[in-house]
Amino acid sequence: VGWQAQLGRAGLALEQLITDAAEKTAAWLQHGTGDFTIICEEIIAAAAKDQDRAQRMTQRLVETEMGKLRTASARWKSAEMINRNLETHRATAEIGEFLTGPWYESAQLVLLKFGADSNEWAQMSATTETLLDSLQINESADESRRQHLFEVVTKIPNNVKRWLLSLHMDEEAINDAIGMIEYVHMRLLRQEYIELETIDALQMDGMTPDRTSGEELERIESLPLGQWFTIDQGADRLLRAQLVLKLGQEQELRFANKAGLKAAQYNYEKFFKLLESGKAVPLNAGASFSLCLGSAAGIESLQDLESLQGNTSPTPSEIAVEPEDESIEFERTEAQRVQQEQEEAQRVQREQEEAQRVQREQEEAQRVQQELEEAQRVRQEQEEAQRVQREQEEAERFRIEQEEADKVRIEAYLKKKRERLAQMETGTEPPAPAKEEKTAAPPPQPRTNPAPAQLRETKTMGEEGEIQLTMGSWLGFHDGDTPLMAKLAVHDREQDCYIFVNREGIKMRSLNKKELLDLIENNLVDILEARSNFREEVTQAKKEQS
Repeated sequence: VGWQAQLGRAGLALEQLITDAAEKTAAWLQHGTGDFTIICEEIIAAAAKDQDRAQRMTQRLVETEMGKLRTASARWKSAEMINRNLETHRATAEIGEFLTGPWYESAQLVLLKFGADSNEWAQMSATTETLLDSLQINESADESRRQHLFEVVTKIPNNVKRWLLSLHMDEEAINDAIGMIEYVHMRLLRQEYIELETIDALQMDGMTPDRTSGEELERIESLPLGQWFTIDQGADRLLRAQLVLKLGQEQELRFANKAGLKAAQYNYEKFFKLLESGKAVPLNAGASFSLCLGSAAGIESLQDLESLQGNTSPTPSEIAVEPEDESIEFERTEAQRVQQEQEEAQRVQREQEEAQRVQREQEEAQRVQQELEEAQRVRQEQEEAQRVQREQEEAERFRIEQEEADKVRIEAYLKKKRERLAQMETGTEPPAPAKEEKTAAPPPQPRTNPAPAQLRETKTMGEEGEIQLTMGSWLGFHDGDTPLMAKLAVHDREQDCYIFVNREGIKMRSLNKKELLDLIENNLVDILEARSNFREEVTQAKKEQS
């Protein structure tokens, strides 16, 4: 039924099949050569193979067209949603460019992944309206309106980031977009003036589907999939095409030729006009051989058949064709059975297609969920990295503060030492008050009754004269002409060596244990501080917090 000369190479196989079958049948009838059963089996096998190939091509066509239509529908619905909000709200030029750019592309992805009836699409639409509404504030706004703005702007960045799927792999672009929105909101909260303008709507040419309803819609919806038509395309061109795809929501029809390739596409309104004008005519795809037989018997219509059957006094010639009448009735019954089988096959095919569609949507939803989980994991890793960085910065700040405090203590110590030296040179040194005994070297006293400073210094030695100094302890040496401040940097027990450095890490003194003990016993060394290192303090502070 779908053959026509315009098929080209795709129709040559069928032509050759019919030619070979006719030649073999004629030889069997005239000469009795060959096997008529084998001829029938060859025709049936070749036709089934050709039909299977055409169905596979048709299925590919259906899937391709459905993907295109879903994409076009998502583009149209996204533009319609954004344009509807832009009609009632003004925005800054930067936010307008964002809405008609990355946000528009993200809206299409949300529709393709979740659908127009999903909660995800509803949330994205609400986010669009909330973002634009947050900009509609001026200097005369009351306090409640500003309080509402403050509550909204804290949520918008997270919502925008969640649905900005078109920039999912570009974290820098996402941060730029969020930063731009936050900057505008910050200016609004400071009651600064921002310039709003009317944003041009997205172009929707060719995206708005023509809609039909009533009788037209019912007529098109009643057309079964698999129905063949002859379609007049003008210029004496008649197309034979099969209806393979009918999308009610988009009101689109797709037709394929005998080879399963796309032959035509129409919307509901246009194809209804073709049917009404007679330029699109349904073809009978039933038992075509019985139609040929009826035509050979002079029966061109059902009226001719009824007239033949209703004759009460048949002539001998009419009686002779009676077996043909029975054959026609049988063929009609057989055609109805074949049509019912085709309808059942089409129903099963639609169910299979629906099951495949549901499976694809479930797989797509799982993939989206995995992407969201991966994004959540990346966000947690980033937050953890930021937390570690903050701790490191806090530790560095604490270290700098400690060094500054050490510097202040050292400078104060040196200043007092210089004052003492100056007083000793002039002979006007006053007696040291008791409260300064912790920093000034006391006069020599018997070891049986040490001064408070000596008590602190003797705590650095164990019972057997072992010096107990932690790394980083600051010592004040005044055994020379000029007082010296140095920090214990190295203690090599094997070499019996204590190395002291200044704040820049330059080596200032190197003493063995005996030399250092002699200086301590002769009150020529002041131990300003013997504290744990910075890492130990940080560890202790964490334990106390926990």
